[in-house]
Amino acid sequence: MPELCECISHYLFVRDMLNHKNAEHADTHLCGIWADWTQDEIKEHSVYKYRFRVKRVTPKQHLLRGAGRTRKSPLWPVGWSTGNLTLLSLQDVQFSPRGIVLDFGLLYFYLAFLTHTSVQCVARNKWMDEIATSSQRDRGFHIAIAFEFHEFFLIFPSNDLLFQPYWASDRSLLPVKSFNIHIQYCKFLSDVARWIDKRKQKKNCLRNGLACEVIREEEEVWGGVGVYTVCELFFDAGLSLFLTEKEVFDCPSRTARLCEALWCYVHRSWTGLWGLVRPALHDGMLAPTLDQRLRYLNWLHVFAKDRTRVPQRMGELLDRYLHSMRFLDIQCVQNRRKHWYREGRIASVTLFDVFEPAFLEEAFDKAGGVPNLGHLIFGEANWRRLRPSASIPEDAVNMDPLTLFYQMQPGIDLSQTHLKPDHYSMLLPDHERARTLFPAQQHSRTGDRYLCPELYRVKASNKQLWSISPPYSDRSLAIQANKISSALVRNVTEDEKRKLLFRYKVTKTRLAAVGPLEYCGNASIALTPHREFCVSAIRKPRALVLQGKQKRTTSSESTTPLKRQYLSADKAIVAAGNNLDYLCDRDKSHLT
Repeated sequence: MPELCECISHYLFVRDMLNHKNAEHADTHLCGIWADWTQDEIKEHSVYKYRFRVKRVTPKQHLLRGAGRTRKSPLWPVGWSTGNLTLLSLQDVQFSPRGIVLDFGLLYFYLAFLTHTSVQCVARNKWMDEIATSSQRDRGFHIAIAFEFHEFFLIFPSNDLLFQPYWASDRSLLPVKSFNIHIQYCKFLSDVARWIDKRKQKKNCLRNGLACEVIREEEEVWGGVGVYTVCELFFDAGLSLFLTEKEVFDCPSRTARLCEALWCYVHRSWTGLWGLVRPALHDGMLAPTLDQRLRYLNWLHVFAKDRTRVPQRMGELLDRYLHSMRFLDIQCVQNRRKHWYREGRIASVTLFDVFEPAFLEEAFDKAGGVPNLGHLIFGEANWRRLRPSASIPEDAVNMDPLTLFYQMQPGIDLSQTHLKPDHYSMLLPDHERARTLFPAQQHSRTGDRYLCPELYRVKASNKQLWSISPPYSDRSLAIQANKISSALVRNVTEDEKRKLLFRYKVTKTRLAAVGPLEYCGNASIALTPHREFCVSAIRKPRALVLQGKQKRTTSSESTTPLKRQYLSADKAIVAAGNNLDYLCDRDKSHLT
């Protein structure tokens, strides 16, 4: 499922494309809608000729898409005829952490990505020569939906056609419940507070599941936080992935760190992600090279990495953490006790969170009146001591929604941070170079340490958990009062871990890894002997990509009947019908 980072990338891609088209005064009136059909639809409509090729969508087809039989929605806008489609013009694009919103003037279109759906823009000749005349298998992806304009196609490639389309005459009628926390952080904090309170008041909700799993499944508040994003957030927040929901959200410091980690993650994506994606665009298409795909490793801290670099003091905290866990296990055996408790345990041994403030540097110095949660993270006294070391101005009165919520909660100790206070002599280990922690730069810094993240899987969901700290032992329970056991995870073999590493997937397989450059709909790219890039809109070996360039060069002066038909967009719309028979006299090897 596209996560927060990818959704931001998709939005930036469409916004950049639309800006370029507007600057070129390109016609953005909608000419048609195209899509690949499912096997059931092919049988229902008895369409067997060129059945695996993309087809024009019409109102009479009643094509539905979505998750589950009862939740499907139509591809075609209800109440609109084919002739009226040209009244729609692509005017704007809006962000959603689970999809994308296209403003067509008279109608709004929202696409929820669901599993593996991305976005691509191709010129009309690319669509005509490559996508329209190739089967789903040969092109390497399905067309979830494609919007045809006079000069280009905006397409949404999909791996499995599992996505959800919505049409509405008003933006407020779309089921887009999430928002951009980068500019609406107060609203996000308020939603988090309400969500925590609702979970606490919920009947029979013991809150003893893994906090990371609860967050991942909660789309309205934590929209866009999925399998790999949650691992990154917990690392940045200095939280163990094996803490229960109650352990995290009954602690103001841990909750504040998690919220600030998400804000930083979104902030870094909005301000720096386009610098990663933009060089991978060729002829307006996303066509990353192998090296460009590998660069996303620098944006990851733990997920699918064989090692990660951290400041020395964070490594020391991890050493202490591991030693304390071993000590508590040994002490439990020696004293013939079945369990030891992470809350209310022996005062002489404390499991301090492995937290490095440098990973949240931007959060401590927000501009524009955005709340700063340093007082919740460190406690009031320690925050006053640490703040001047990073030249952070004194806070105004702390009236953010999260602070107000915890101040009103009975039994909540705001000074209980689970941090080792004397470990932080200054807020940032090296203020001049702290920003290089994200994305990680190739050069090393004096005193840094390398840690090796380990891979675990949640037994219930089988989701990946990449963590620098191990799970708690079977002797460890979350709280003493109810004797609630920590959620169980399982280890994986070294061979399984090796095959799930980001670098292995990119260099050794044809599978998609994670990040904004990892999609089945990416264009293929090859470098000519003259150091020029040649791009194909579909999946092709390098030799065929270069061969296609030579063919286009020799035949660029000719105009075939097929090209003449495409040059007249209005005539093409009428002539298209329900399939591409008029396009497909070539390449009849796909009729099986």
